[in-house]
Amino acid sequence: MANERGLFYVQELPIGMRIAQVVGITSAAFLAGSTANFSFAGIPTILAAPESSRPKLWHTMFNIGKKSGPGVAVVGSLAFVYLAARFRVPFSLYTASAILLPSIVPYTYAFIGATNVKLLARLDNLSSGASSTDAAEKGVRAKEETDELLKRWGQVNWGRVVLVGAAAVSGLWAAVSRPEIVGFTKIGN
Repeated sequence: MANERGLFYVQELPIGMRIAQVVGITSAAFLAGSTANFSFAGIPTILAAPESSRPKLWHTMFNIGKKSGPGVAVVGSLAFVYLAARFRVPFSLYTASAILLPSIVPYTYAFIGATNVKLLARLDNLSSGASSTDAAEKGVRAKEETDELLKRWGQVNWGRVVLVGAAAVSGLWAAVSRPEIVGFTKIGN
């Protein structure tokens, strides 16, 4: 549908595309914020907790992200794929968003996976009540190693924030920079 507004001829964006923009941008921004919160507030809070509860607290946070993150990434990415297909350009900002948003999954496996495995092992050791004759010495070493793993996890997690944040910014930029003016009427008359 086209409307005349002032001196410009403006083409309205179909409602399906507007909904896809809202879903894609909101999904990416939500995921960026929640992922950033894990590093910004979650890890420091866990490190301030009693050492015996740190692996369990991290595991709770890990499960929250594991359950919600991939689904939000897929929904947002599908919205961006729809938008990229509708605008029919070889490569668009929507295409970039569609690629960046789900890229947190391979990023996690490549850069955070080993740390996750080690932290999950710490949780298992704590749950099983593993002990030895050198329990005090091993306990101090385990605490230091757990804290280092948590700090590393928090630092490497910022990479995921950058990926999904870039997807949100790219999608938002595409939405606000879409040229809606498709022609001119007489100017100056």
